[in-house]
Amino acid sequence: MNLKALKENKTYQIIGGVIAVYIVGAIIFYFAAIAPKIGTIKELKVQIFEKRAFLSKAGSIEKQKEKIEKAKIRIKEIEENISYYEKKLPTEKDIPDLLQYLSDIATETDVKLLEIEKRQEIRREQEQTLYVTVPLKLILKGGYHNIGFFISKLENADRFMKIEGLEIKEDKKNPFEHRGEMVVYTYILDSAETKENE
Repeated sequence: MNLKALKENKTYQIIGGVIAVYIVGAIIFYFAAIAPKIGTIKELKVQIFEKRAFLSKAGSIEKQKEKIEKAKIRIKEIEENISYYEKKLPTEKDIPDLLQYLSDIATETDVKLLEIEKRQEIRREQEQTLYVTVPLKLILKGGYHNIGFFISKLENADRFMKIEGLEIKEDKKNPFEHRGEMVVYTYILDSAETKENE
C-alpha cells in the first residue's frame, strides 16, 4: 500500500484526523486547565509548608510560654521560701526586735525577765555557712508553770531558736516563785560586712 493509496483511503484519514484532534485537544486542555492548576498546587504546597512552619513555631512559642509560667511559679515559691527564712534567720539589725519579743513573751506569760546577757557570737569556720549563732543568757523569775509556758512560747517562735542549760531553782523565800536560767541560741544571717570584719 503506497502513500497515495493511503491518502485516498478515507478511513485512515478520519482516524488520523480524530487522533490529531485528540492530541491537539489534550495539549490545549493541558495548557488551559491543568498547567495553571499545577502552578496553583505548587503555590498551595508552599503555603502549606509556611503554615506548618508557623504552627510549629507557634507550638514552640506555646511551650516557651508554659516554661515561662512554670518559671514564674518557681520564682514565687523561692521568694516565699526566702521570706520564710528571712523571718526565721533575721539579720544583726533585728536583734533589738528579738529582745522586745522576749520581753513581750515574759509579760504575756507573767514571768519577770531579770537579765538578758548577749554573749560572744559563734561563727562557723566553713565559708558556706550563711548564719552566725548568737547566744543570749536569760535569767527570769516566775511560777514554775509560767516559766514552762515561757519556754513553750520560745520553742514555737517565728524564728529559729534553741534552748540549752536550763536550770530552774526554787526561791527559798517564796515557794511559788522560781528562778530560771538558760541560754537561748538564736541565729542571724551573716552579712557581708561582718564577714569583712572577721
